[in-house]
Amino acid sequence: VEREKMASWEWRDDNGWKRYDRKTESQLERAFTIGNINVRLKHGFFAKTKAVYHVDMSKKSFYQINVNTGMKRDVRRKAPRFGRGGGGGGGGRGGRGRGGRKIFFQSGGFLGGTTSVGGGSVLSGTGASTAKGPYWSWKDDYAWKSYPLATSNEIEYAFTVMGVKDVSLTTGFFSTRPNYKVIFHKNGMWQENTHTRFRRQVRRHEGSSIQYTPEDVKEYEQMKKNKGVSKAPQKKKNITNSFGELFTYVSKKLSYDQVTDELEKSTPALLPKGKPLIFDETCYVLGSGATKTRPPKKATQPEPMKDAHSVIANILKESVKDVTNMRGQRGERSVTQMLQAAYSNGLFMLGGANSPVNSLVRPALRHVLNWCAQQKPSDPKRRHILTTLAEACLDCQQVQAREMLRLHRELTNQAQTLFLQVQNFLNPFKENAIDSLITLRHGPLCDKDHRHARPWQQRPHLRSAYVAMAGDFMAMDDTLPSKNDRFLHDAKKEVSKICETTNGVHIAKELMEHISVPDFFNGLLSDINNQSKTADRSIDAKCIFSWAKDCLKNPHVVFFDGDRKAEFKDQMPSAPLKENEYNVFLSKKVLVDILVRMKFLVEDSTYVIKKQVDEKEKPADTKASKVSVKSAETEKSTVKTEFEKWLSEEKLSDKSISALSKAGIKTKEELAKQDSTPLSFMKIGLSMGQARTVSKLTEKLQSKK
Repeated sequence: VEREKMASWEWRDDNGWKRYDRKTESQLERAFTIGNINVRLKHGFFAKTKAVYHVDMSKKSFYQINVNTGMKRDVRRKAPRFGRGGGGGGGGRGGRGRGGRKIFFQSGGFLGGTTSVGGGSVLSGTGASTAKGPYWSWKDDYAWKSYPLATSNEIEYAFTVMGVKDVSLTTGFFSTRPNYKVIFHKNGMWQENTHTRFRRQVRRHEGSSIQYTPEDVKEYEQMKKNKGVSKAPQKKKNITNSFGELFTYVSKKLSYDQVTDELEKSTPALLPKGKPLIFDETCYVLGSGATKTRPPKKATQPEPMKDAHSVIANILKESVKDVTNMRGQRGERSVTQMLQAAYSNGLFMLGGANSPVNSLVRPALRHVLNWCAQQKPSDPKRRHILTTLAEACLDCQQVQAREMLRLHRELTNQAQTLFLQVQNFLNPFKENAIDSLITLRHGPLCDKDHRHARPWQQRPHLRSAYVAMAGDFMAMDDTLPSKNDRFLHDAKKEVSKICETTNGVHIAKELMEHISVPDFFNGLLSDINNQSKTADRSIDAKCIFSWAKDCLKNPHVVFFDGDRKAEFKDQMPSAPLKENEYNVFLSKKVLVDILVRMKFLVEDSTYVIKKQVDEKEKPADTKASKVSVKSAETEKSTVKTEFEKWLSEEKLSDKSISALSKAGIKTKEELAKQDSTPLSFMKIGLSMGQARTVSKLTEKLQSKK
């Protein structure tokens, strides 16, 4: 009889509907009541088997899935025979009161209203309040969800009329669970489990998504009494949001520079500043192009492979060493099983197959694995990608999602415009800046395992907190997985405690200023001027020339020109190979011009001012100072021998000449005695291009002899 009072859960096999055991029913009913759309079954039969089973409630029809095999079976929920007179669950239909006769069946999602007799309330399909006026909602791991009407009214009465600091929840779902309360604080509002101290965000709606503080509501009520004003309360200055961020809210929005100026006065520096780029006596720093918001992506849905599970198992065995011994999820499943399940249904901790995060992750993984299946087993890029995926499966699912999206971004980068390609090239520098900040502020605790550090104190979840707060201001890719991190709230609190701020604008500014501009510039130049035919490039040369035709007066400056040899002097290589003579080959001057036009670089005027001040502060010239300067110049200048002059005429750099002299090669006769292979000169310390040049010279000398 006691079991009949509960809602029942059934699954359908080939012979018909069968009921779950009691513990599994309780687990499913609790998940259904609180709005959890994906449940892993852990009781009864499911506790004994090695296979992993989930129940997905994200669609109208529920289903049970075997994660190992992908086999699905229908699941349904039957409402209890004896209702209590109140509303049913979030989408089911309740009973007709005590002693009711009518039975309602539930086999779908959160749809349909609630019918009740004897004082029960009427709820909408999603559990939202249908009454006019303010209503309340709470945020789970995926989205905001509204309280039932009775609970919403209970919170509203305590918030507006009683003006208390917190209220214990006693209605609806909370009638049998007295350990929940809602806290009202100037820094935010939360629902708290008093036993575990776990909190979830709470907000108040009044026809909009603005969350008001108690002071705002009291002011609004007073204005209505005194003046009869019916407008919603306006935000004052110096209001804190739910994470303690102090910001200014006025009818006019503040600009980025105004906000950063205000923040610099009150917030400390988080990271040391990176080096600027100094070229042609001008200082350049990163500009607005580096943080420009990208256009929204259109998610493509690649077709799944035939017999995908066996194909994935085969390509992993061919390309990843010891993949059969690699196990993730703390040893529960093999890496192969994890990638097979993610290929079919996405990452289970991030919701169902069609959740917001998995709608990005699953197509990205399919694109990557489909591409790997088409390549040869000996392809080094395929081996690198599959090894990266396998190693990511040994970490948490936040890391897995990030790596899957990153690999997909790298494979599809050359199909984009030049501007987006350069932004993608800058992404690793942004991620390195976040890692540096975590290491500096949260180390060494952030790199310890779960036995020594809580999840929100570990690097993956701290990274999610920083990306969620500052990623949009830095134009970072794929911030959605970080915003759906299950430990995001606690990780943000950890950041606030350590860094004394959670303001995304300030954090983004600190991270962008930490990036070394010369490293970014030289890396970009090396990628574009790479002479290897098999190089894995981030920037497409065709995109550079098509951009130059549209934006430059003379688009042919993107190619090597013998008349402009002086521009390529200090570069390595200083000229393209003969087979690449008609490919794009940029000088530093042209690349600076391109980046300035795209606003990736801007001139720093403070450098010029500092230089002028230094010149003014120089003491007056005296005879002694002139003599010391001349003596220093004579010490620095060294007389070159005929052999060194001959090498410099043959386009050898000073570093290569000094390396040869250190190795004891100081004459042509000594050079002719050496082995003419480039490898022998690379062992001395010469670069590949310089070693080739010296090997050709030795061959000439040996042929003359």
